[in-house]
Amino acid sequence: MGRRLLCYLTLVAIVAVVLVMVHGWYSGYRGRLRLAAAIAEADRLDPGWRLQQLEAKRREVTDEENGALVAARAVELLKDSQAVFHLKARLKARLKALPPPVALTREQAKELRQIVKNSEPAIVEGRKLIDYSWGRFAFAYAPDIWSTRARHLIVTESLCHILYMDVVHLADDGDYDMAAKSCLAMLNISRLLGDEPLLISPLQRMILRNEGVDAVERLLAQGELREEPLRRLQTRLAKEKDTLLLLHTFRAQRAWAHALVEAIKKGRVSQRQAMGMDPSEPLLPRTGIRTLDDFVLWITRMIDAARVQSITASQHAAILEYCNQAVEIAKLPVEEQFSRLTAFNSEKVGELPLHPASPTPRSSLRNGVARSVTMVVMEFDLMAQMRLRCALAAVAAERFRLAHGRWPKSLDELVPQWLDQVPTDVFNGQPIRMNRLGDGIVIYSVGKNGVDEGGHQVPSQRMIMDWPDVGFRLWDVKHRKQPPPAEN
Repeated sequence: MGRRLLCYLTLVAIVAVVLVMVHGWYSGYRGRLRLAAAIAEADRLDPGWRLQQLEAKRREVTDEENGALVAARAVELLKDSQAVFHLKARLKARLKALPPPVALTREQAKELRQIVKNSEPAIVEGRKLIDYSWGRFAFAYAPDIWSTRARHLIVTESLCHILYMDVVHLADDGDYDMAAKSCLAMLNISRLLGDEPLLISPLQRMILRNEGVDAVERLLAQGELREEPLRRLQTRLAKEKDTLLLLHTFRAQRAWAHALVEAIKKGRVSQRQAMGMDPSEPLLPRTGIRTLDDFVLWITRMIDAARVQSITASQHAAILEYCNQAVEIAKLPVEEQFSRLTAFNSEKVGELPLHPASPTPRSSLRNGVARSVTMVVMEFDLMAQMRLRCALAAVAAERFRLAHGRWPKSLDELVPQWLDQVPTDVFNGQPIRMNRLGDGIVIYSVGKNGVDEGGHQVPSQRMIMDWPDVGFRLWDVKHRKQPPPAEN
């Protein structure tokens, strides 16, 4: 490479880097103004929104009312190795793949009976959660925010696994009253995560709550419960119906993202790490420039270095602006949220450095992730909410059938003795629907496409986002506990 050419390329490089740095400074200045406005808007619309403030506002829980302590004791009694835990998770997945009214095969029943027997002390302790409707786990935020771990989520997941298997086992044995108690305990597990301002916590609550609904559906598909346990299940479902998690989730998302960017600014975590870049790789090459390729690489790295230093303010502002609006939409009545948030999410959003404090590390969420994560969370929450509402009406319909010897002709027949009112479908603002089938009834929502598919569902995949309808099945008594599938 000639000396003159090298001088010329060096001059071009210096000019390019200077321009990038000037642009970065100007972008940073505009970003700081935009960020100040976004923070002021959050303070005005939703005071106390920062992570430390949300943490300070959490409900105090005494040891006597703290169900989290009960759950922790129950899981300690499991004494599972990691291998056994995954074995149970695989068995649970196979059980959930069975249609609810289908009985277990002899091999499944034998395997399940052994697991439940070995886990009996944990199950007995876990059933005590019937009397606990709130909880608070102890965990600490890492100084860099990024490496915070919510390991207590494993406690709730493990207990949910074993109680679900207990429900299936008891229903298979015909002990429906005791199975109903395990269902009630399952429905309370999600509440143990309380008001944690971590993104992953309300998401876990949605999942655990839906697991409880699955357990109730299988129990009612296997046999007949008495009026008293049915009434208790309905009361518990009604209480959970009024617990809407979307606002909690979006507040946690905003607070967590803001805290993470602040940690980046203070040097507690590198932005390259938060953006999913390998922090061990040097940004600039350590070796000298010997070829034109080396030179191009050096220029590219210099521009990347300038970009990493200047992107934080504008990125931070974009996240807060987006989250501010998402939070305000989540404050609306639940029936208005779907259409409003769907329209709002037609806008694009930049990169979001967001770590959900999961028990295991996860890669960063990038390139419009705020938009896609928000939509997935919203859809899952609304679909889980609709399954819950349908389950509430279904238990009322089962109580009606027990009293009158037939299914109601419509859900309106359940009001006011069995239901205060027919639950509303959040996807279209109308009452949920009921369809009489050849072997029972289905109570359902039209789902996010808004088209009435008669309650058609995919039993082995209950929460697929593209489902046409979302609902809860009840079978005629003669169609409950159907023969197991043939064993290979």
